[in-house]
Amino acid sequence: MNQKKVYPIVLQFFIIACISFDVYILFFSDVMYKFYAFVMFFVLLNSLTNSIGNYNLFEYNDIYCILDMIEYASFAIMLFSVFAKDTAVFWFLSFIVQVLYIPWNYIYVKTSALSQYSVRKIKQYSFLDGISAAVSLVVFVLRCMDIISEWFLLAGFLSWVIVLGMWAVDNFSLGSRLELPGNKIMLYDVETDSWKRIKGISVDSKGCINEIKFGETSATPDSKTEYYMLPGLIDTHVHIDQNPYQTATTGVLTESEVALINATESAEVGVTTVCDMGGAQLDNYYIVQKLVKNDHSISHIETTGCFFSKRYGHYMQHGGFVIENEHDAELYANYLSKLGIKFAKIMLGNYEISEHDLELMIESRRIPDSRLKKIVDEYFPSGNEFKKEKCEDRFFACLEQLNSITVYTLEELRLIVPVFRRKNIDIFAHAFIERDVHIAIDAGITKIEHPGKYSDELIEKMLNNNVIVTSSYVAAEDGAILSSELDKISIGCSPELISNWYYDTREVLPKLYNRGVKVALGTDAGFSGTPFGSLVREVISLVNDLEIPVCKVLKSATVVAAEKLNMDSLHKIGEICPRSYADFVLYEANFIDDINALLHPAQVWIRGEKVYERQYD
Repeated sequence: MNQKKVYPIVLQFFIIACISFDVYILFFSDVMYKFYAFVMFFVLLNSLTNSIGNYNLFEYNDIYCILDMIEYASFAIMLFSVFAKDTAVFWFLSFIVQVLYIPWNYIYVKTSALSQYSVRKIKQYSFLDGISAAVSLVVFVLRCMDIISEWFLLAGFLSWVIVLGMWAVDNFSLGSRLELPGNKIMLYDVETDSWKRIKGISVDSKGCINEIKFGETSATPDSKTEYYMLPGLIDTHVHIDQNPYQTATTGVLTESEVALINATESAEVGVTTVCDMGGAQLDNYYIVQKLVKNDHSISHIETTGCFFSKRYGHYMQHGGFVIENEHDAELYANYLSKLGIKFAKIMLGNYEISEHDLELMIESRRIPDSRLKKIVDEYFPSGNEFKKEKCEDRFFACLEQLNSITVYTLEELRLIVPVFRRKNIDIFAHAFIERDVHIAIDAGITKIEHPGKYSDELIEKMLNNNVIVTSSYVAAEDGAILSSELDKISIGCSPELISNWYYDTREVLPKLYNRGVKVALGTDAGFSGTPFGSLVREVISLVNDLEIPVCKVLKSATVVAAEKLNMDSLHKIGEICPRSYADFVLYEANFIDDINALLHPAQVWIRGEKVYERQYD
């Protein structure tokens, strides 16, 4: 069994064992100790409920498991210490555990992206742990001095009151009502295309919504409405460390500084979550980790790590992870799983072999793909002398034929994709050409980036296989503009390709919406000159330019985007409901009547914290 699956299960069995012993004390002890056991029974039962309900068995970090094991060990030791009332050693062990737990709290804060409510909770826990440790030490000393039992009972009672206080902190004191401006707020429900009146929202330590107080669940905006609420927008395709206007390659700014600017700009326009589509190396992952740990006023960031393909695949001249076979896929999937990365980006398309690459192939005869080797051997048989200047026509004919070959065959993808699935890693396919999309879907990939020119047959196939296509409309538009201006900012593609991509995207998006194919929104920000925060512009463009209904576009930017990122279950994004993250935006104008109102958010809240408020002159 995978180690990451074992830890939570062991933790749950440990709590059950503690509960069993507690029940024993409850039925076979003196009246005084029945009270202690009764209190601890509810504390442990609550812990078990949280353990089963909140821990993802496939994504469990070692440090958090140790943290919880220490917490429940302290509960168990306190149970033993009460039952074995003539023994001082249990109180000493309880003291040690509580003292150890305080630095673990500090580590938890430093290694996690926590909201202010979470940090406040940890501080409350540390304070109570400190008091509990002191009580345990006092009782230990009293027992060693053989002080009369009344002192023991008094100290024991105090220790259990502290434990009860910790349980109360965990369950009652963490909910904090957001300071929303008045109670005249209308929430737009993207699922039902309707309005609800909101009076108040409370959040827990993780920035998730505990409770929503509604005025009217079916209301109509009127002159008394002060703010219009929308779930935070989700940009599912960005490049967090790239910015054509603040590029890190100049040496003026580091990649981390550029990423911080990008994430801040996104948050300020109401984009509360972005998914970084990675780059040639895993640098993006470490940049993202640094940002989410040290700054809470930015958009929440998910990441795919770096992209992967075969050697000489699309864009692989810049780096990326080379996966030629199932073994390579296993190595990379294991690495991503250890880092906690939930997505991987595959680059599909034809080979992009350079002249230099072909020369090396001919001279070394080291050709990874048998299909390529066959073509090279036909044009340049092994053993023959090779001089490029004497056979240029044959050389370039060979190069053209090599670059017409698809990087992955369907059979290869059917071996590679399940490797990532077994690690619960979802694959996003970078695929422009219809042929590549067909191969991706047949291999079980259901998340497609960058729509191109799709036939009715492919659209029907997408619908039948529950495929989610990510738009990137503004990137195609910006790329077309830059291409026509002599490629002022390098976009890595030919002007002709970018221009065709723009017109193909304009043509296919209305078809996808009309047929009911799920469309998520992504700007490709950082590439092709597209600035961060352009998701708002994309929403407006789809409504105004392509005449797609506003309710469908907003659903793409929230609910469908959350589904693409697999964040539509336990702790949701893209919706405002109990157990969802408190990510939302307030506007002063009705954005359904005038979509341009999205350009001017009044307030942006992420994980229950206000990260932006519009300033007026």
